[in-house]
Amino acid sequence: MTPLRALLRAAAAGALAGLLGCASSGAAVVAPACAGLTPPALVVIGGVALPESYVAAHLAADVLEEVVVGRDGAVTGIRLVATSIPTLAPFAEAALQHSTFTPATIEGNPVAVRGWIKVPIGGILKTNRRDPPFDDVRAFVPGGGSREATWQLAGSVDRLTLVAHVGSAVPQGAAIVAVAPGGAEQTLLSIPAAPAPLEIRETVKTGRFFATAGDYRLELRAGGKPLAAATVTIAAGFESAIINACEPLVGPEKTGPGKTPARTR
Repeated sequence: MTPLRALLRAAAAGALAGLLGCASSGAAVVAPACAGLTPPALVVIGGVALPESYVAAHLAADVLEEVVVGRDGAVTGIRLVATSIPTLAPFAEAALQHSTFTPATIEGNPVAVRGWIKVPIGGILKTNRRDPPFDDVRAFVPGGGSREATWQLAGSVDRLTLVAHVGSAVPQGAAIVAVAPGGAEQTLLSIPAAPAPLEIRETVKTGRFFATAGDYRLELRAGGKPLAAATVTIAAGFESAIINACEPLVGPEKTGPGKTPARTR
């Protein structure tokens, strides 16, 4: 059975598909990723002080954030990915702004890393709650390439592993599209119409599209509209590199609602 047929069969049954193959995408075999990378580890998460009305209403949600952790372990960038209660997102951002991480290393060398982290906000979450559907996309450089490709340096990246969750219905299908700093676009993966939700993890060839240094935007699109986005930084040299993590970062078990920072370990 081909990966595409496996996806459609699983989707039709209402299950999650493991892989998506498409002849037009230039799909390749997934290789071991992030060899030698020690991702940043959360040491302390900033405290969260929710308004009394939020506490009384028992508002609680997991907030999925994209963070950039610098070579010194400081958080230098935060972007909301998804949450079931958007009003709690600013509190997750504030907690991350006052967090500390151990710096990431690759082959023993310090490196900045972009990764996802889940931040619980509020009281104990109900395990039987039903969150609204969400969409997300992320990408990283697969293993097996050159040292320069691993560091995401200009002129070296010719493959990306794409990971996406499609929670929205896509009756006409969808696509993952890369947008260069200058606005040029390239479709990296075409996704056929299938019942949601879909889980996608596929390594694709990108050719020379990522040859120039800069921040590239990846968009999960359906019907010509972006459902989710991610960033891939292509650096001019090792000193300015920001590597996309292969797996989500380990988040805290709790953040509050008290004002005292909650240590994760």
